[in-house]
Amino acid sequence: MMIALLIFTACILFLSNLLVKWQRHTKKYNMPTIPGPKPLPIIGNILEFGFDITNMMTNFSRICSNYNGICRLFLGPKTVVVVVSHPKYLKKIFKNSSEHIEKTNFYDFFKGITGKGIVSVEGPIWHNNRKALQPAFQYAMLEDFNKIFNKTGQIAEKV
Repeated sequence: MMIALLIFTACILFLSNLLVKWQRHTKKYNMPTIPGPKPLPIIGNILEFGFDITNMMTNFSRICSNYNGICRLFLGPKTVVVVVSHPKYLKKIFKNSSEHIEKTNFYDFFKGITGKGIVSVEGPIWHNNRKALQPAFQYAMLEDFNKIFNKTGQIAEKV
């Protein structure tokens, strides 16, 4: 009887700890200006998708259509997704993408290698670097590179 009571108490403490963490997380990433379905503790908005996870994009689109082309979803206890499907929001995001998009911590590794190169930097510096490199990725320029790659591949094949 005592062991059952200890296990029950441990479960209650564990679940209350999860609930407190969930409440802190949703408060931190609430984004009140972005509409979305109310998330459930721990599982978020997973139930909105039903049991059909094969058509994820269709489900995102269906849910987003209820919120005029932009909505916030919690997928599980930590993942926050903002789904954007209306052109006016997409234009706003991509037009000023250097202001709205931040790189993840993964890119910190490259800062020591590339310094303030296009891979690791963000904001206005990234925007200027990207503009300087953009002509190198025009279709005609890439076609020229394709010819060089084909020649080099043929030479390497002979060796």
